[in-house]
Amino acid sequence: MLNSIDTTYLHWGLEHRSPALDAAVTAFTNIGTTALSLPLATPMAFLLTAILRSWSPVLTVAMAAAVSTSTTTIIKAMVGRARPEHSLAVPPYEHSFSFPSGHTLNATVLALVLGYFCARAVQRRWVRGLIWAAALCYALCMGVSRIFLAHHWSTDVLAGWVFGAIIAGAALALVEGLTRRGGHLPVPLAAPHPAR
Repeated sequence: MLNSIDTTYLHWGLEHRSPALDAAVTAFTNIGTTALSLPLATPMAFLLTAILRSWSPVLTVAMAAAVSTSTTTIIKAMVGRARPEHSLAVPPYEHSFSFPSGHTLNATVLALVLGYFCARAVQRRWVRGLIWAAALCYALCMGVSRIFLAHHWSTDVLAGWVFGAIIAGAALALVEGLTRRGGHLPVPLAAPHPAR
């Protein structure tokens, strides 16, 4: 059943439509597809691995992306929520279930994970602030784009933000924790094993 939040923000999107804005938002939201987001995130993760001299960026992105896509698929199948009517949406239309928003969830995961390692790679505090602002803005705008195009209800997007933040935080905590404690994950690239 829809609530007032879903219908309110759906109508907000409908009221602000225009051909130019529809095309621009569609182009942006397409970045959130798995086919585009992972090819963009993967080389960035390897670059951060080289800069930080640690395998943590690559491992965390791989783990978080796998959990993100699996979680989205499983929850969609369990909840089975219908999307807004195609008559209200901007094409191309989506045909999978609506809850949660996969674009939003995956964008949140990748933005937070890559934002974390990018912030670690710089020294200046104000640059770190800009990195985090850009990461959060990307995740926020991805969610808003899904509502604007009527591809998702607002509560689908809210769930995507929440699940994405949880998955990113858990993946970062696990990989960083194991790496620092000398677990089964690779140690920093430049750090040789200490002599015993």
